[in-house]
Amino acid sequence: MNNYKTTIVRDRPTYVGKKLLLISKNKDKLFQTNDHYYIEIDINIHGELFVYKFSENFKRIKINLSLRKIGEDFLGLNDPSVPQVLNYIILPDMEIERIFNNLRYKYLKAIQLSKFTNPNKFISAKYNNSFQALADINVYQGNTKKRKSNDFFWRNEGFTQTAKDNINFDTEKKELGFIISYLRHLEVNNFNKIYAELIAIKPGFHELLIHDDYFDDDSIPDGIDKRSRVFRLLRGIGDLSKFHISKLPQEINNKNYLTYASCNITEGPFVFRKRISVSYFEEIIKVKSKQGLDNLNNNFHYLNYCDNHLNTIENLNKFLLKAEKFRFFM
Repeated sequence: MNNYKTTIVRDRPTYVGKKLLLISKNKDKLFQTNDHYYIEIDINIHGELFVYKFSENFKRIKINLSLRKIGEDFLGLNDPSVPQVLNYIILPDMEIERIFNNLRYKYLKAIQLSKFTNPNKFISAKYNNSFQALADINVYQGNTKKRKSNDFFWRNEGFTQTAKDNINFDTEKKELGFIISYLRHLEVNNFNKIYAELIAIKPGFHELLIHDDYFDDDSIPDGIDKRSRVFRLLRGIGDLSKFHISKLPQEINNKNYLTYASCNITEGPFVFRKRISVSYFEEIIKVKSKQGLDNLNNNFHYLNYCDNHLNTIENLNKFLLKAEKFRFFM
């Protein structure tokens, strides 16, 4: 027992003092027991393990399990050693990474199935409404009396019925709703770090990597709303410790967080942090110029598809093979 406690605290200190979730053996989703409970793990500064199972309505039940037993009983690992089992434990917001990568993948599949001659054309924020309509999200049309059917937005741009019939976004929408609800139910005194990290993930990383004007001074928002304040923090203006919020803003819910800045999906990129210790918020703050973007490779796996290389279906097909790994926890 002492060895496993020492191993965690000494070799994996970033796992200590955080809410952690167990993922499936295939690394394609959160783990669920046969009776549909999720598994939450806390590790204190002494390496002691506190394991809970919780339901979709967040009723938590403490269970007595070691990491080895988790690896054996839940994951069926051949090697349920501490280092191996820790590879199946994630931060909650890493589930959000995985979900958005799957949404990106499915959007590109819709382009593929529609057999567009030049896929590049549809890798643009111009097609945010098309993505939302394909995902059966009601597209905002304002107060106009001449309302269009939701399907108009993908049909009008040339997406095919084959794409609509074969690409289903319901799983990702449900998973996103669950993990956001989980974050909202966390018992913490200050949600500032959680909110800042969520905005850094979406659309922060996208804007840093894709928007050509990101480093222009006039691109820094000057609003007093919470989101604008986080954008300024990401540019090194202000102090996160002085940004105190008692709960996540209403924009962090299933619908708003998905539809706000849908260019995060239509333009990309695919992205996953390389280690559990990596923070999107902390890494974005370090990037002060376009030259500094190369340093992102140290902490993130990412694939950019807003770069004019997907100008044929053949190139898109090859790219999707590379993107497949981003559908899983890495």
